[in-house]
Amino acid sequence: MLCILCGKEEATHGRLCKNCLASTISLNIPEFMDITLCPKCGSIMVGKSWYRGEIIPRIAKALKKLIILNNPTFRLDISSVSEDIENATVGAHLEVYHNETLLMEQDITIKLKITRNSCPTCNRVSGSYYESILQVRTFSHEVTEVINEIENFSTKFIENIEGGSPTSFISKIVHQREGVDIFLGKRSDALKLSKMIMDRYFSNLKVSKSLAGMKEGSEIYRYTYSIRIFNLNLGSIIESRSQKFIVTGIHPQSLHVIDPKNMNRTVLKRSDVFDENWKIIDPSGNLKKFIVLSSSNGESEVMDTVTFKTHTVKLVTEKKEVDLILIDNNIILPQ
Repeated sequence: MLCILCGKEEATHGRLCKNCLASTISLNIPEFMDITLCPKCGSIMVGKSWYRGEIIPRIAKALKKLIILNNPTFRLDISSVSEDIENATVGAHLEVYHNETLLMEQDITIKLKITRNSCPTCNRVSGSYYESILQVRTFSHEVTEVINEIENFSTKFIENIEGGSPTSFISKIVHQREGVDIFLGKRSDALKLSKMIMDRYFSNLKVSKSLAGMKEGSEIYRYTYSIRIFNLNLGSIIESRSQKFIVTGIHPQSLHVIDPKNMNRTVLKRSDVFDENWKIIDPSGNLKKFIVLSSSNGESEVMDTVTFKTHTVKLVTEKKEVDLILIDNNIILPQ
């Protein structure tokens, strides 16, 4: 059957040919598009939502809502978008389909009406707003490299999610004599960070809250996630109730120790370690490097790299050098 409009081409879409169907397309394209630009961080509000980072998908979605297509049986796709904030324009390549048939393509340019206003995140940061504090301390109550590791890790974590969550930010970082306090704009970020830290380090977590005010008749609380990191080394000596232990293994879920009196090994849980009864006898650790001279029949002969003294230990290894704990001329294998 021929097209009822042109009478020349074969009708492929109902009673119309492709060209005649395309001629019925009408696009209502706005002259302007309104956006709000934050002059502090560069984030953009499109519609009623603020976005950071990659904004092109957001602009494409907003454009699709602004452009009116006359026939609901047609489908409008935006295959590419480019924005030029400096010249206040946004460009897009439009494609109109009927089912899976491409009927029309068109490049458009729309002027931007830009309003400059601080985003909620920048307003909160400038006002020192925070919902939670990640408070990190060490077992030795001293600032060590592990504090810097956690601070850097936490900062990068927040930076990576800022684009997808405008409420995720660090309000401030306060360095203390015994650790660091990280003030976070979003409570759930502190919860995520504390869990990630607990999965990486042998540590203890305590959560507390304090009343921050009232909002619409409801109490608003701020939460403090206090994490204490076990920062001692293999070979460090700790004491509890006059009983000494040598640290032989440090893992996220457990602490391995040995009693130097009877050489009995014990595995301690977090609840066993993080209390006020423990004392640090020797924090430096007694881990030393040994050269493996030979290894067979379940034993190895090793030599101290400083004193050149040799020892026989119950160890099978193919390594040329090993780290062992040396205390009172006794060699202890780390776990």
